Amino acid sequence: MSEITIRDAREEDAGAIARLAALDESDVPGGAALLGFVDGELAVARSLRYGDTVADPFMRTSDVIDLLDLRAHQATAG
Repeated sequence: MSEITIRDAREEDAGAIARLAALDESDVPGGAALLGFVDGELAVARSLRYGDTVADPFMRTSDVIDLLDLRAHQATAG
């Protein structure tokens, strides 16, 4: 079983998020972001404000995306 970690993005994550966006052939998510890690590797980044998401195309990330969506909803609902 894989370990999934979710946390807020920090300033020092900018390079890793940019690399993830390049892998996904997408723009870097705008504004504050949530990050999802699988076994310590960055797998998904999701903008809290805009909802745009980038994910590693070489990993199974659908469950991580679902968790990030749920956490983002919790963070913006209250």
